Amino acid sequence: MSGSIRLIRIGDVDCVACGGVHVERTGRIRLVRAIARETIRGRVRTAWKIGDRALADYVRTSRTVAELVALLCAPVDELPERVTAQEARIREAEIDARRLRQRTWRLVAGSLLSDAPTRGRRTVTAEFNDEPRDFLRGVTEALVECVGVAACLVNRTSGRAEGRAEGRAEGRVQWSIGLAPGCGVDYRSVADLLPLIGGRGGGKPPIWQGVGSDTAGVHRFLAGFRERAATTG
Repeated sequence: MSGSIRLIRIGDVDCVACGGVHVERTGRIRLVRAIARETIRGRVRTAWKIGDRALADYVRTSRTVAELVALLCAPVDELPERVTAQEARIREAEIDARRLRQRTWRLVAGSLLSDAPTRGRRTVTAEFNDEPRDFLRGVTEALVECVGVAACLVNRTSGRAEGRAEGRAEGRVQWSIGLAPGCGVDYRSVADLLPLIGGRGGGKPPIWQGVGSDTAGVHRFLAGFRERAATTG
C-alpha cells in the first residue's frame, strides 16, 4: 500500500504535515481559539480548539469571568488587579494564622512544662483530642527547645466532619516524641512502645512522629514512656 503526505508550508514560518479535516468553506469552522503556547527545545508549540470545542471553551470561560465579576464586584478589566490584591491578603492572613498557631503551641508547651521538674530530666506526657494535624509537631518543637526535656504527646482524632475539614486524620491516634539534648533518653529505648497504639512512623533527633490505629492503648503508651524515661540514663 502506498500513499502520500501533503506538506503545508507557510513561508519561512513553518512546514507541517497536513492533518486537518477539510471543509467546503471556512464558515463551517465557526470559531478558532488558541488555548496554550509552550516552547520545547527552542521551538514554539501552540494548542488550539476549533469549532464546537472552541465554542464550548468560550462559553465556559465567559461563565467563569462572569462569576468572578460578581464575586469580586469588579468590572472585567479590573479582575487581574482584584485577584492579585486578594492573593496578597490571603498570604498575609496565612502568615498571621501561622504566628497565632506558634504562640498557641508555645503557651501549651509552657503549661506542660510548668508541671514538670525544673532540674535534671523533665518528662512531659499529654493527651489531646481532635487538634489540627500540625498541633503535636508545633508543641513538641517548642518543648525540645528546653534542655533535658523528654516528651511524648498523643492526639486522638474522632474523624468528625469539622475535623476532616481542618485536615485531621480520621479515627486515629497521632503521636509525637521529642527528646531534647541532655534528657538522657534514647529513642530506641521507647520505640518498642508503639505497638501499644498500633503505631508507625519515624523521624530523626530530636523529634519522631507518626500515627496509630489503637486508641485503647493510649494510656498504657504514655505510662510506658514515663516509666522508661524514669529508668533510662
